[in-house]
Amino acid sequence: MKKYHNLDGMAEIIRRLPSDPEYSELACDAYQNILRFEEGYFKHDGYYNLKELSTMPFKFYMTDPGTEQTKVSKRKDGYI
Repeated sequence: MKKYHNLDGMAEIIRRLPSDPEYSELACDAYQNILRFEEGYFKHDGYYNLKELSTMPFKFYMTDPGTEQTKVSKRKDGYI
């Protein structure tokens, strides 16, 4: 997906990942890759809008006590 700059495809992967902390690193990687190609990709009315994006830390349990430090760091850099 990165090779062809398929940003909607990467966003769809994030959307369809199960709500499970095991997938948080994959979700963060997809998010960061999207931003590398287009910093303004996430918008109020975009394919993957800001409202949906705001649920990601909770969907992947990134805000729970005891979350691994690497995930907290990615959350801080990527979502907050």
